[in-house]
Amino acid sequence: MLKKSLKACLLSLALFSMLIFTAPSVSLAQDAFPKMAVVDMNGILQRAKAGKTIQSQLEKKRADYQKQIKKQETALRSAEKVLLKEKGTLSAADFAKKRRIFEKKVLSAQKMVHEHKRTLEYGVSVALNVLKKSAAQVVSDIAKERKLSMIFLKDSVVIAEKSLDITAEALKRLDAKITKIPVTWSLPKKK
Repeated sequence: MLKKSLKACLLSLALFSMLIFTAPSVSLAQDAFPKMAVVDMNGILQRAKAGKTIQSQLEKKRADYQKQIKKQETALRSAEKVLLKEKGTLSAADFAKKRRIFEKKVLSAQKMVHEHKRTLEYGVSVALNVLKKSAAQVVSDIAKERKLSMIFLKDSVVIAEKSLDITAEALKRLDAKITKIPVTWSLPKKK
């Protein structure tokens, strides 16, 4: 039994050795591997000319809204001081009526701040989506031209050869394609 087992083992070893040493050598040509690239999409979005115009439009609109809000806060503080001064001279019913009017103004101001915030977020979101689609199209065009099988986001790659990085080329093409994306500062109409 031991003899049979030893013979089978030796025979297997001999066959395996023959396969390894006598098999035709396989050429590992570069075409045998999928062509890949790496792209830093976040970096492209931040450094793109159009991305910078979105940011500057956001900063300008935010400053405009801040002025409006500050003006509203100043008016509310003044109204509150007047209301507190009149508290001693007004009847309880008149004071309560004026207080309700003041509280409505405060709620209106809070609603305005909330609407401004939503408008900023929505406008930037829509503009960034346009930028992201344009950037994705540029990257797709590069992939087709270079016959790339896969493109990885730089954030998900630990190590990659610099020649695989197509970020600079994609940024250059994106800047040539689109330099400004206007931001619309209005919320969509409710259906």
